[in-house]
Amino acid sequence: MRKKKKNFNSWKAALIKCTLRGAFPVVETLSVPLASRWAFRLFLTPVRIPYSQRDLQLLDSSERQAVVFRGLNIQTYRWGEKDRPMVLLVPGWSGKTTQFFQYIPKLLQEDFQVLAFDPPGHGFSEGKRTGLPEYADTIVRLNEELGGFNAIIGHSMGGSAAFFAVQKGVKVDGLVAIGSPSIGWMILEGLRQHLNFSKKTHEGVARLLAEKFGQGIEEAMPLKSREIIEKGQIRLLIVHDKDDKNAPFAHAEHLHTVYGEAETIFTEGFGHSRILREEAVTDKVVSFVSRLSRKKNKIHAG
Repeated sequence: MRKKKKNFNSWKAALIKCTLRGAFPVVETLSVPLASRWAFRLFLTPVRIPYSQRDLQLLDSSERQAVVFRGLNIQTYRWGEKDRPMVLLVPGWSGKTTQFFQYIPKLLQEDFQVLAFDPPGHGFSEGKRTGLPEYADTIVRLNEELGGFNAIIGHSMGGSAAFFAVQKGVKVDGLVAIGSPSIGWMILEGLRQHLNFSKKTHEGVARLLAEKFGQGIEEAMPLKSREIIEKGQIRLLIVHDKDDKNAPFAHAEHLHTVYGEAETIFTEGFGHSRILREEAVTDKVVSFVSRLSRKKNKIHAG
């Protein structure tokens, strides 16, 4: 039954994509500004993927709390003892907290507490549209409300948002970016190819994003956090699969060029989402976070 539903959803997604690709050239002949506004709205509208019964069992084992962010209730999930160092898990665009299902028990075994949340427009959180700056501002708000983070593990745009949150003042010892975009123009170019609109519409979308968030998309990218990360001696781990179609490997290469001291885990054959389910990768990420905690405790003890 689950396989049939998955196949149906795949066909449905393919049909929607074909319809949009055919519609944009038609709309552009009528009005490029109209096409730009449409693409802009789609760019900021995540797909709210429902949680499965298995997902709900994992979430039910957590302590839930809603945190208000700009008038929206943001659903959070906490596992572990509250006196333990905290690791924040940040899902990607149209992602789910439960995609980190392998990370949660392993982090608990290492004596961390784990905090996760549904970003605006995702899961059980309120909202319909969001963007990278709002993702980051949500992290800032959670940091204020629920205490400091020892480390942040972000997948896809969740990793990009973590960089931006650090830029906004969130202090951490370590940051893990898994399959995270780092080149703004490539994100918009991917959207352009996906929806089949022209470069004029592409320019219109970039302009609308700058108007909404007060900065261009490149200014919200991880590269702007370099000075802060280096001064704060934040350790960085870049995790990326060379066969990632959603966030091509060029993003990781670019990120590593800027952060030459970062540790890396580069894989092949797992793609964008399956890499989160690869146990060997999970173990290495958890080991990285644990080493940071042990090093910090050793320094304090000394």
